[in-house]
Amino acid sequence: MNKKEYIEKIENLALNRIKYHAPNISKNEIDYEVLEAVGINSSYPIFIYKKPLNKLFYKVFCDLKKKYDFNLILFEKPLINEKKLLKLKDTFVFLRDEIGYNLLQNLEALNINYLSHSDFEKQLNGGFVKFDDKKISFGYAPYYFYKKIINNGVICDARCFLLNGKNYIFNFSNTKSTSQVSSFEINI
Repeated sequence: MNKKEYIEKIENLALNRIKYHAPNISKNEIDYEVLEAVGINSSYPIFIYKKPLNKLFYKVFCDLKKKYDFNLILFEKPLINEKKLLKLKDTFVFLRDEIGYNLLQNLEALNINYLSHSDFEKQLNGGFVKFDDKKISFGYAPYYFYKKIINNGVICDARCFLLNGKNYIFNFSNTKSTSQVSSFEINI
């Protein structure tokens, strides 16, 4: 992967956070006056970047700021010069050791760059899939189960994707020149 592709991938990840962020469901009361006192526009999403801002991520955030309005909050001293940093509209540097507790709590509660995960198991539980009366035992790859089996000249390529419920995809191929009859059973 070259540098341009890497930048595009990082941009897409950050863009998805900005574009599709969840609404604030924090149980804490947000003190918008504290945000406004330091110059943060509370009508824009707040994206907290907790690493030192380098040239690569500076380019990413410049491109994103051209497309969308959002507050960029830096908790570490940037590795770029101050003149470049001033070009990023709605960007604030609050060093974690020097920021007030109330401001920190409000920013963390409104942060759209939070850790997220998906719950899924590494074993297929409940139900089964049979091909020619043989139960398929799936192997695990990140985010899906898979198995490729051959029986009587017919190849069955089965996959079960996990992140959005259980989505199955089956591909069958006949390797022989004559017609083949196979049985297939899925029990979910």
